[in-house]
Amino acid sequence: MTRMSTEPDDNPPRAYPRPADPAPNSRPDGEQAEYNVFAIISVSCGILGLVMLQIVLAPLAIIFGALGVHAARDTGPDTRRLAVAGYSLGILDGIIWLVLASVFHLTFFPL
Repeated sequence: MTRMSTEPDDNPPRAYPRPADPAPNSRPDGEQAEYNVFAIISVSCGILGLVMLQIVLAPLAIIFGALGVHAARDTGPDTRRLAVAGYSLGILDGIIWLVLASVFHLTFFPL
């Protein structure tokens, strides 16, 4: 026969489950990861500009890339690389647009 103990239990049942591991965007030291929104927007506009609306998205990628490089002083070198990538994609989008516009013009309106 088992004996019932009147001593308090060391591990009482919990009302709530234990917290899970830290969120994936948090750092090991407990600080929240910093994001450079301008850099993310710049890369997004640059990638989308490769396939559509170069005339609109190329200037946006260049502008947000420049703002992202400026804002990278607060967020660190990783976000600076992302901003430079968006800036470069914006320039590439502009070059693609110029080539396509030149080909269109020379095809339909020859000299």
